[in-house]
Amino acid sequence: MSQTSEQLIQNYFSQASDPKEAIDAIQRDLGKTILPNTELLYTLLELSGCSRAQIHEKCLEALKRALIQKIESDDFGYDQYRALFPRVYKYIDNAYLYPIPMALLKKFEQFIEDDILEELKSDTRRFDNCPLVVKQRIWKKNEDFFQTQVLALLNEYHYDEKIDMLAMNIQPDSYKEILNTRREHSVVNRLIHMINDDRQLYTMFVDTARHIFGSSPYQSISAIRVDVLMRFHEKNADEVISKDICRQLILALDTNTRHLARNDALIKSIQKCFKRVYNGTTAFNDYAMILMDPLYSTFLASTIIHLLQQSLEATAPSGEVESMIESIAKFLNMGAQIPLYADKEGELLPSLDKRTVMDFVTKLAVVMSEEEVPTAQRDMTPIATIQARLGENQVCRKIFIQYCTARLAAGDINTLAILLPLIVDTLPDNDDKNNLERAAHISAYESLGKTVLNLVSKNYMVECATSLAWRTTLMDKFLFRLAKWSYKMHRELARLFVNFYADEKVLRALGQHVAVVADWAEFLYSVGVKTDDNFYELGAIYSELLDRSEHTMSGTFRIAPRSVVWFRNEYHKRLAEEEQ
Repeated sequence: MSQTSEQLIQNYFSQASDPKEAIDAIQRDLGKTILPNTELLYTLLELSGCSRAQIHEKCLEALKRALIQKIESDDFGYDQYRALFPRVYKYIDNAYLYPIPMALLKKFEQFIEDDILEELKSDTRRFDNCPLVVKQRIWKKNEDFFQTQVLALLNEYHYDEKIDMLAMNIQPDSYKEILNTRREHSVVNRLIHMINDDRQLYTMFVDTARHIFGSSPYQSISAIRVDVLMRFHEKNADEVISKDICRQLILALDTNTRHLARNDALIKSIQKCFKRVYNGTTAFNDYAMILMDPLYSTFLASTIIHLLQQSLEATAPSGEVESMIESIAKFLNMGAQIPLYADKEGELLPSLDKRTVMDFVTKLAVVMSEEEVPTAQRDMTPIATIQARLGENQVCRKIFIQYCTARLAAGDINTLAILLPLIVDTLPDNDDKNNLERAAHISAYESLGKTVLNLVSKNYMVECATSLAWRTTLMDKFLFRLAKWSYKMHRELARLFVNFYADEKVLRALGQHVAVVADWAEFLYSVGVKTDDNFYELGAIYSELLDRSEHTMSGTFRIAPRSVVWFRNEYHKRLAEEEQ
């Protein structure tokens, strides 16, 4: 063919009366040469019900797959890459063909020029489509970009309600479940994938977590810092984490927490990590951040309660127990102080107020020693000191909350009748959560509230509805007071009421006392914290409560509290309006 393709096509169009005639002529004259018997093929396509577009797509996919296989083969070398890449890079934004340039980038990542890397980084869709090795090279060249991506993941983790609920569960028998759930979280999985056993990227992650913690000292950052290290440890990728200064501390805390090892070996394993690590250094602050992990700090506080019980039962020397409690209190104090000093590089974290904390522990031991004594005969003089410490000292607060949890787990409603009012009387203002000390105070009390609800749901629902002592102590004087103070507590208490209808045995045991649940729901809706922001969340919960009561056991235990029925109707009305 002497004419060029362009000239040939121009001739067809110049000789035709309209574009369609030219296209038909081209297909007639040239189509058979390129693809013999094309017209017969079209007939077969029509008979089979397969469209031309589908055939073209399958052909394109086959060609693409064949080319990618060729690129991935050992025979495809650097010279071929240099020749092919400029020709296929233009397909980088094509939904069908972008895997071809990406296959080249993956195999020849070390030869990618900086301007190409910058183009890939600057376009979100292109970057997301990049092979991991290319992303890793971009991250290593631009740590700010890496930090931005990690920050997005940490924000997602921090605002995940499931993680929030896990952090609020302070029951010792839940530790293993909490750790396992945390470490399989999607954000942790994505971070593990990003780092991909690369020690440099792991170090960059640790530096990023430290940097973000400096401005946003949240427990969630401490938790994910711990969980990423432990995931690499569990997959035997110790080379990745070998240079992490917190490695031994995390391993010691994790092992002891999983096995509930509350003994001198626990103290020594932690103290060993502090050799040649001094207050005011980055390493010391990193250790403090690890000790802030909600699960580790909860375990340490519960260990103090365990040691006090041992001392009262005379199964351990009192002097030895006092020394161990003081050591653990120092660890708790580090975790409590680090949020206030995370952005103050070089400043010393305040030491434990030993006199205050040990006096508190002594007073608490008096209360513990009288658990079997009738309420009227108990020594109430320590109560004023305990209450004062709860309002001012986070370490004391953590220890006390663990004691409350232990007494509820034991079903000791008489002791709880003394303890829980101290929580209510020291509730902090729930408006200003930007104050870090107040935020920690709020978090501690919400965690106790959530744990109480968990234990009630598991063991004491019938008692709370049928026993005056349980109803007064837990519901009227504690949980309803928390619901008036915190939206989270309102929401979780409403969910407890829904759980009454999850077990027919509970309903049968309640009998006529199901009317108490109706009264509770009415009262909770009227006094619980609620705003327009949580209208739909609460609406769904209260609606589920009424729906379950109407359908469980054929509606035998149906309830219809007036305000809740009105709220459900408003909820469904808004949903219907939004659908229109």
